[in-house]
Amino acid sequence: MDQLWRLSIGVMVVVAALASLQEVDAGLGSWRVVVQDSGISAMHAAVTPNVGSVVLLHYTNQGPSHIKFPGGRCRVTTYDKILKNDCFGHSVILNPVSGVVRPLMVMTDTQCSSGQFGADGVLYQTGGDTEGTKKTRTLSPNCYNVEPTTQICDWVQGNTDLKVGRWYSTNQLLPDGRQIIVGGRNTQTLEFAPPKASSQAITLGLLSKASLYPFVFLLPSGNLFIFAKTSSIIYNYQTNTVVRTFPNIAGNARTYPSGGSAVMLPLTWQDDYQSAKVLVCGGATSTSNTGATCSSSCGLISVTTAGSTWAMENMPMPRCMGDMLLLPDTNALIINGAQKGFQGWMKASVATKSPVLYEPAKAAGTRFTTLASTGVARVYHSTANLITDGSVMVAGSNTHQYYSFTKSSDPTNFPTELSVETFMPPYAGGGKPTIMTGNTAAKYGATLQLKFWDVPTTGQITWLFTMTAPAWSTHSYSHGQRLVTLKAGNFVTNSGIVKGNTVNINTADLVMPKYNTVLPAAYYMLWVVKNGNPSTSCIWVKISN
Repeated sequence: MDQLWRLSIGVMVVVAALASLQEVDAGLGSWRVVVQDSGISAMHAAVTPNVGSVVLLHYTNQGPSHIKFPGGRCRVTTYDKILKNDCFGHSVILNPVSGVVRPLMVMTDTQCSSGQFGADGVLYQTGGDTEGTKKTRTLSPNCYNVEPTTQICDWVQGNTDLKVGRWYSTNQLLPDGRQIIVGGRNTQTLEFAPPKASSQAITLGLLSKASLYPFVFLLPSGNLFIFAKTSSIIYNYQTNTVVRTFPNIAGNARTYPSGGSAVMLPLTWQDDYQSAKVLVCGGATSTSNTGATCSSSCGLISVTTAGSTWAMENMPMPRCMGDMLLLPDTNALIINGAQKGFQGWMKASVATKSPVLYEPAKAAGTRFTTLASTGVARVYHSTANLITDGSVMVAGSNTHQYYSFTKSSDPTNFPTELSVETFMPPYAGGGKPTIMTGNTAAKYGATLQLKFWDVPTTGQITWLFTMTAPAWSTHSYSHGQRLVTLKAGNFVTNSGIVKGNTVNINTADLVMPKYNTVLPAAYYMLWVVKNGNPSTSCIWVKISN
């Protein structure tokens, strides 16, 4: 049988949850309720390396949540606005298969903060509101196991403050292991974390146009693509220079409080990862009129091509506050959001409950497909993350300052949402491969031998290998999201028996990218995709020098 190998690797967080022979029907996808009450409404979320649990984070200064710490533990402060003796959790870690949660204590306010995983697998978290605005926090990999739920393993606050208060800022992991923190309310600056006593915040002119949750992507060159409102640049953070200024995207503003979203499309091995395109979609057409219909437009630009301009096309429906995620098959999913209004407390209406699939390989005008809808509104302060079985976990939605579960006739009054769901996209049928290799490590430019099995099928087979990064999801944007494809060779197939069934036992040598600008040293999710159908789960690969 001819084996056609198309190889891709993308950075993602993975937990094995489905049976190895399970097939996902082509169609419109399917929804599953993980848990009806996770204890908190998730404003922020991230999938943990090696374990695949999901960290959910809301904020303090908001009164009781729906989960208490076991054993009578409480957070005692002088500065909390509501509860000086707060025995409620405002962060949890969740098993996305069983729905079991464990509360995590966080000492200062994390409202509208930012974060990303470091090279060591530690979750770094920066900024927030009030007393938390200059604070940094870390969550150790030792804390990533959900059970036993009585264990004490919490967020740890850093000893050195940020130089500037960071509320609504964006983080990006850099090749040298630092994180750059860009923007925030009332600041047109950036800085680096972990912070040093001698470092200073750096002014960036682009942020004078809009400084809240800018879209930031690390390019293969090592420079940064930064997008704010309708403007975008390539920025060399090492020399503090703007390398290139792009034409403005057509139409409305896209970044907060507009509620658009963005992804950098997959980097591929075929051109040695040198080409990069950015897709920006949706957003508010007015940030003063809660009844204004959101934008349905998207702009695509090749940021590594000289003289490039934005190519515009339309989604099937208007959407503000949609989350855009890269899937293991190199397509993108747009999920969550509203059709009217903008970001803020009670500023939007008409929830957009149908996800949309974007297939970049198709011709313009045919790339979007509307998928199966949910019954749950996920509007302001919702999250979306790719998890280890290839599905997308959505959580949160709170359009109020405090938790409020009261329904009313006001179309902008969505009750606080504590439930968690997953959406399995309509990947192609034909059976999911199963990776047999365990979590592992690899060096830049090295070869990783991967072992996996699949059910024999007739006809041509196309294989794709991808790696994805576990992103920090908040406010309709995934900080640090990226996907790369991997070149594969020395493919060998032998017959074998798994659970009494005759299967193909395959091995392939996967070539890691050579450059830390393509994949900064960190943990990534590795997928095998057969004829468009990703493996039952990913494995975690730690990339390093």
